[in-house]
Amino acid sequence: MLFIDLDGVLNNEGYFVMRPKGHQQDYSDMGDVEHNIDNHNFAHLCYLCESRPSLKLVLSTDWRNVLELDDWNKVFTKLGCKNSIVGRTLMFGDREEEINKYLKDNSSIDEWAVIDDMTLHISNFVRTSPLRGWGYPETLELQQKFS
Repeated sequence: MLFIDLDGVLNNEGYFVMRPKGHQQDYSDMGDVEHNIDNHNFAHLCYLCESRPSLKLVLSTDWRNVLELDDWNKVFTKLGCKNSIVGRTLMFGDREEEINKYLKDNSSIDEWAVIDDMTLHISNFVRTSPLRGWGYPETLELQQKFS
């Protein structure tokens, strides 16, 4: 199970500076979500998922409730990730508590990790830099957590 953030993980600050004008940082529909994901960052998710086909994804991003899970899965599949988004954490303010609650409510989860650009004080955590998003070092660190 991988708990995944969006901003600063599947995109980065440079991406928003360099993308074409007219694309706002907005997640109001599926098309907007696609335009807010950097293909270079997303490729690392795809690589991890290809190496672990049974890996399930849980959205812990602030944008988790913008789309239904089926629509999130359509976006991720269109962008090249075949692994399923199976859930999202509840949103009540503290990401660590939200993840811990999800784990408590789903006690059968035995292998999990978290990727986020915020500093979280939680085990199995991999931090990205919002300046560059998910890259090779984070992929290696996640592979070690899942081995």
